Amino acid sequence: MTDTIDAPDWSTIPVPVDDGATSHLSRMHVPSLDLLATDGSGVDLARLSGRTVVYAYPRTGRPGVPNPKGWDLIPGARGCTPQTCSFRDHFDELRRLGVDQLFGLSTQSTEYQREAAARLHLPFSLLSDEDLRLASAMRLPTFRTAGMTLLKRFTVVIDDGTVTHVFYPVFRHGGADHGAERGRPNQSPLTSPKRRRRAGALTFRYACMKSIRGVAFASSHDAHAQPSRGEPSPMLTIPVRFGP
Repeated sequence: MTDTIDAPDWSTIPVPVDDGATSHLSRMHVPSLDLLATDGSGVDLARLSGRTVVYAYPRTGRPGVPNPKGWDLIPGARGCTPQTCSFRDHFDELRRLGVDQLFGLSTQSTEYQREAAARLHLPFSLLSDEDLRLASAMRLPTFRTAGMTLLKRFTVVIDDGTVTHVFYPVFRHGGADHGAERGRPNQSPLTSPKRRRRAGALTFRYACMKSIRGVAFASSHDAHAQPSRGEPSPMLTIPVRFGP
């Protein structure tokens, strides 16, 4: 184990389990709250039109600054910066496939997030829930360490202000030799036969997070296939397109 931001031995990192902490989010209407973004704007997720993907993460580290003591012992805590880089590298593709807005979300301050956004050259904004207003209003999963309250890692898909898919837990699967693995979306009305017929074939693209060596893998899977319960979703797990 290491408390630095260098690449860890992923085989020693504990895998998060599905504790049901996001099961209430499906079909929830997002509360109307302004969140400060790294571009200086205020973002109200409830008022955005179209499809919005929000990936929540605990915290990004900084070069030369150690992680909190025991960071690698917290299931799912590792990997925020590589995950963010994966979303950055797939940003154009996601837009082409129907994602209208993409945001990262953490409880870090906007000032802290701006350093990461600039250093990582992000084409999208990071949102700050430093005062935990959104976390409290939506009962988002959190954990405490080193005096900080941090979000657990999950991804939500919001269509016109309503949560339509939730991916939790999210974790880096395997390494560069394993590529992408299948994730398990929480149950959603989108999986009903009626919604399938109306919306068409919902397709998902999965890509495991980029390794430290900069290798990314992506593959497509049937959105309705259900892996075994408790299997975490890959770091980059994004519903991207409805069929006609």
